[in-house]
Amino acid sequence: MSRRQKVVIVAVLALMAVLYTGAVANGSGSGTGDAGRRPGGLVGWLGRLVGQPPVAARAELAAPCLTDRTLALHGGCVLSVAKSSRGTRRVKLHAADPIRLVSRAPSSQQTVTADVKAGDDISVTVDGDGGGIAISCTAATTCTVTLA
Repeated sequence: MSRRQKVVIVAVLALMAVLYTGAVANGSGSGTGDAGRRPGGLVGWLGRLVGQPPVAARAELAAPCLTDRTLALHGGCVLSVAKSSRGTRRVKLHAADPIRLVSRAPSSQQTVTADVKAGDDISVTVDGDGGGIAISCTAATTCTVTLA
């Protein structure tokens, strides 16, 4: 092995060590994702470049607690989103009261939970298979959520 090749190998190894150390020092992820937090970096950039999925049509949504565009919850309710050939869609909600949402992550079997404060808006992404969005009141026995 020539001197030049040895220098290149040592330089590459040193660069990898520096990058690894920097990633460990700056890593803040704990493995417990936050559904309400917007991604940054490359993922955020790609999301802004591609855009958001379309909003689910009102006709694709059903729940026993849903009247017109208002969900009147007595403890909790499941908002069902129908299957669709359109693929991934968003369900936009506005919480008049504090609520907790539990839904299946798109193209996954894992569930995602989000606590929403009163007055906040949230979008829940649902894939083409549809599914349920469990909504429960967190501060009272009754609460109100509207489709945004």
